[in-house]
Amino acid sequence: MNSESYVRAFLLAGVFWLVLGLLVLVTVLIGPLHEWIEQLPDIGAVLEDKIHVVFYIVQLYGFVVMTICGVSYHILPRFFGHPDIVESGYANAWWHFGLMNLGIVAFAGGALARVTGLGEVFGVIAYGGVLALALGLALYAYNVLRTIW
Repeated sequence: MNSESYVRAFLLAGVFWLVLGLLVLVTVLIGPLHEWIEQLPDIGAVLEDKIHVVFYIVQLYGFVVMTICGVSYHILPRFFGHPDIVESGYANAWWHFGLMNLGIVAFAGGALARVTGLGEVFGVIAYGGVLALALGLALYAYNVLRTIW
């Protein structure tokens, strides 16, 4: 499998998370849903106050980290002279991609549900998302270290 396919996937995912985060920001904080959220009993004030947590998770892990991973998966093998990695790619890059995206969805969704008071079970989902992100980033660290040494 060509390394360009997952490099492209990481970069497209980064753009997707950027756009989703901006939609959350515009729609919920200053857009048409702002008045509706303010009128929700009990949850409205909490949601309005805590929605930035979801925005930060989506922007940091979704946009910034996914874009960095995509760019570094493209550049590092070439920079350090590993044409075999350029041609064949990293064996676990798709696992990294899947764990990162699963982790972002679970972490952001669980965090949002937890801050709105929907129950502790969603806190467990958020912790599962953090674990998936950690595993994905560990795979990334392994790939980068394998490339530069």
